[in-house]
Amino acid sequence: MSAQVPAAPVAPVIAPSVAPVSHQEVPIPPAAGYPGMYPAVPTKKRNVAITLAVFLGYWSWLYTPKKNLLKFFLALAASIVAGLMIQMNMAAQQLVANAYTSCIISDLNYGTDSNCQNAFVFDPDWSMRITAGWLVYLAIYLWSLIDNIRHSASYYEGYPNVKK
Repeated sequence: MSAQVPAAPVAPVIAPSVAPVSHQEVPIPPAAGYPGMYPAVPTKKRNVAITLAVFLGYWSWLYTPKKNLLKFFLALAASIVAGLMIQMNMAAQQLVANAYTSCIISDLNYGTDSNCQNAFVFDPDWSMRITAGWLVYLAIYLWSLIDNIRHSASYYEGYPNVKK
């Protein structure tokens, strides 16, 4: 015969003393965009738009993209063209200056008297094109600054529901 092992005593289950909470007592947070509680779109500030225009130029139009996205892409394209125009003309000037400098150094080193004037062909349009490129940058910058300044505070607070 085998000896039987007594079963371990089971502890009684004690119910918590906290009363159940009904659904009417639990506050339910409103959904995002609920009228009167949370705005659907965060409000924009005029001083932020102007500050962005001062420091970032036409990139400030991305602060209000629903109204200014076309202006941003036009300014971006114009600034890329202006930048290429400046870089290409500065590179051309540098190539000519290097050729002229090489000619003069060659004359000094070898005692020759070559005509270095033929190596230096200056095109006055280079300077004009570089200046025009910088003027395009300046015009775009002023356009974005004036565009952001001319809008009232109510334009930014009511964004994007403001008619132009």
